[in-house]
Amino acid sequence: MKEAQLTAAGIVIDVMEGNNLNKVFQKYSQENKINPKDISQIKDLVFGTLRSYGKTKFVINKLVKRTPSNP
Repeated sequence: MKEAQLTAAGIVIDVMEGNNLNKVFQKYSQENKINPKDISQIKDLVFGTLRSYGKTKFVINKLVKRTPSNP
């Protein structure tokens, strides 16, 4: 589970940086960063994260009066 979560986090980061999701999956598969037995779990984590990202960002922006400063 830990490896699947780390891999999914890496994929999400790459997509959030502007890369195409399908190309990122291909890159991770070719670099053997995706264990074949974890592929469905990784896809579920990535798709769920990306699906809820917009709504979560919208709600946070509505609730927060000022943006946090980066340390």
